[in-house]
Amino acid sequence: MCQEVNSFNLRNENTILNGLKKHIADRLAWGKKYMSWTTEWTSVIFSDEKRFNLDGPDGFQYYWHCLKQKEQYYSTRQQGGGSLMVWLVVGFGGRSSLVIIKGRQNHKDYIQQLETELLPYGSDWGGENWIYQQDGASIHIAQGVKKWFDDNNVQVLLWPAKSPEYWRKCLGYVNCTCLRTREAI
Repeated sequence: MCQEVNSFNLRNENTILNGLKKHIADRLAWGKKYMSWTTEWTSVIFSDEKRFNLDGPDGFQYYWHCLKQKEQYYSTRQQGGGSLMVWLVVGFGGRSSLVIIKGRQNHKDYIQQLETELLPYGSDWGGENWIYQQDGASIHIAQGVKKWFDDNNVQVLLWPAKSPEYWRKCLGYVNCTCLRTREAI
């Protein structure tokens, strides 16, 4: 058993490398473009979905590994044990209900979700000229979805490809900072 603090190392079994030079350059350009925004972030409505595996880890396995002991390995089921997908929208003025997504979603399902869970509340959560942020999942950037955004006058905040989650956390921090100083805005 390891007792020394220096003998432990945090391991990530599914390391994702986002190091392509183009993606790094795109993220840097995006950051420079929006780094001067202050109160503008109050009009942005952020969305994200998360899948939870019902019988084990969600794809990222972390554990403290003693460097003096043999590493652990995790097995997975070939057929899986099922999963649950949820979606949420958060803005300066409020948030959606937690939406449970049933089955696999296509772009038409996503448009229906936007019509019922986003469009009626956008101005409540982000003001009159609200901006919608989403990631680059294939159903989010499908031609039918782009047409729906145009037809409904929804401005979309472009999101760089291969952006790690910490970008969203940074933006969430900006949004939380704005929430704390809401009276000053």
